[in-house]
Amino acid sequence: MNLHKKSDSKVIALERLNRVILKDRTDFSADIMESLAKDILLTISNYMEPDRSRAKIYISPPTDGEMPVLNISIPITDIFKETQVD
Repeated sequence: MNLHKKSDSKVIALERLNRVILKDRTDFSADIMESLAKDILLTISNYMEPDRSRAKIYISPPTDGEMPVLNISIPITDIFKETQVD
């Protein structure tokens, strides 16, 4: 039995569910949100090693006349002594 494959299916299903929920709560499309998350992780990876598998980047919907909020939680596994930018 391949437990790793089952785990990958779970992650993919969870990502799809998050995309549907995001679209439901905001006017952001899933593609734009995915692109934003990739850009954020790429930028951070120039200065530190993010744990991409545990990163959470999402938009909270507006409540009571408030604006939507971009929420970012990215565990860091290493901080570089020098920038990785060329």
